[in-house]
Amino acid sequence: MKLRTADLTERGRGVLRGVAGAVVAAGIVIVSLQILATLFEDEGLPDGPLEPQGGVVELRATDPIRVRVEVDGDEAFSGVMCRGNNPCKQSFGPAREIAVEMADLERAQVSYNGRRVKPLGTLDEPRTLVFIDDSP
Repeated sequence: MKLRTADLTERGRGVLRGVAGAVVAAGIVIVSLQILATLFEDEGLPDGPLEPQGGVVELRATDPIRVRVEVDGDEAFSGVMCRGNNPCKQSFGPAREIAVEMADLERAQVSYNGRRVKPLGTLDEPRTLVFIDDSP
């Protein structure tokens, strides 16, 4: 019977060694994952929500005016502002490029990123204003 007791003791030691090995292996995996997480952590990103990039154009019509607006190459508005269901004030963007085609700049005010834009030259002729945001 001593043989059987010795076998049980040896089996118990084997089980304990297996459990200890699994615990050590799990610890190594956890520490390795923490090290990898710190290596790949990007500290250059700010905390909180990202602000949209690009400029914003605001148009305010003082009289009905035909306007066509493209935002990053896609048509965003085409019609007469300040007539029917179309409001007299609209914002477009944020976007990298905003093109505004207007029939008459004397009947509208244009702002880019909160600052009023005063184009040079005659204002009573059709014009296209292109706003490009080149910030990184």
